[in-house]
Formats: sequence, structure tokens, C-alpha cells
Amino acid sequence: VGFDVGRHPVAGLDRERPRRRRALHPVVRLLVVVVLCALFAWTSGWSLLLPAFATLASVVHVEAAGSRVWRPAVVLQLGATVVGQVGVVLGLVPTVVDPLASHLAAAGIALPCTVTVAYVGRSVTQRELAETGLRRTEARLHALMNASSDVLVVVDPEAHLTSVSPAAARSLGRDPVGLVGTPLLHLVEREQRPEVAARLREIATAPPGTRASLD
Repeated sequence: VGFDVGRHPVAGLDRERPRRRRALHPVVRLLVVVVLCALFAWTSGWSLLLPAFATLASVVHVEAAGSRVWRPAVVLQLGATVVGQVGVVLGLVPTVVDPLASHLAAAGIALPCTVTVAYVGRSVTQRELAETGLRRTEARLHALMNASSDVLVVVDPEAHLTSVSPAAARSLGRDPVGLVGTPLLHLVEREQRPEVAARLREIATAPPGTRASLD
């Protein structure tokens, strides 16, 4: 229940949303994980598999910390891969395969792994934009319902009230909070319910963006 700066609540509109925990220094944490993966790959002689190890860590961090991490993840992943292969050339990093094969395999693995991290990052970005748009829409609806002198309601696909404007207290003499969860048809005169139910079904099955009235 969200309360306006006025006197009446907008029932059911400000349902508590799960809040994403803000990661502390997510890039630094990712850097530590990539370094650990690199040390394991370099010392075991499997430096050619480092892009795959780094991708697993990167995807987890991008999903947890958000889209701000995916570009640094790509840089860290490619940087660690290049350093490892330079180490192979200089003889500083052991390899279980021929150095040339290690270079070719590392490059072949790094390319799809980089694309994977970028794809996950773009997907997370789109999701964040959608969530931001939803929050803004709900905020505008919240303001509209509080300012309106008419009774405004939001219903779910089963025609149960999910949000009720404060005007319900004045116009219907009913508590807006108490109306949440009530079937919309229960507010209609019994003899008019079949007609209203049929009209609601027409509105519910209309294409998205269709405007309709129910008098």
C-alpha cells in the first residue's frame, strides 16, 4: 500500500518489489575471479581454456551486478587470454599442447566466448530498461489515481481489483484497501452482471493498444 502526501492510500499500487542488491566494486571482484582462473589455467598448462573459464565467471557477475559489468568483463577476458598466450610464446607459461595449437585454440574459444558475454550483457541491459520503464509507468499511474476525483481501478486478467484509487472512499463509501482482491463484478448490480461480464471479455481479448469504454 502506497500513501500519498495527502490523506488517502492508493490501495495495492505500490506493492513491494524485490530490490537488486548493489554489488560492492563488482569490476574489482570480477578481476579477482578472472585472475584466479588465469592462474589455474596457466599453471595447469591449459591456458587455451582460459576464455571459457573467464566467460563462466563473467556471465555470473553480469547477471548479478548488471549491465555495467559486461564491457569490463570482455576486456578482462581478452586481456587475460592474450597475456597467457604471450607467456606461452616466451616460455613462461607451460602448455600441454604445441604452442601454435594453443594460440589457435585460444583464439577459436575466445571469439564465441566474447560474443556470449556481449549477448548476455545486452540482454541484461534490455531487461534493466524494461524495468525502468515499468517503474516510471507505475509512478505516473500512482500520481493519476491520487489526483483523480473519479474512481479508478486496475484489474488483473481474472477481473479482480489490484489497485483502487482513493476516490472510492468518497464515491462508494468503501475502503480502497479492502476492495483489493474483490471481483469487479461484485461492484455491479446483479441484474447487470451478465452484460458487464460479456463486455469485459470483449475488452480482454481485444488487440494490444485498443481503447474501449464500458458504460
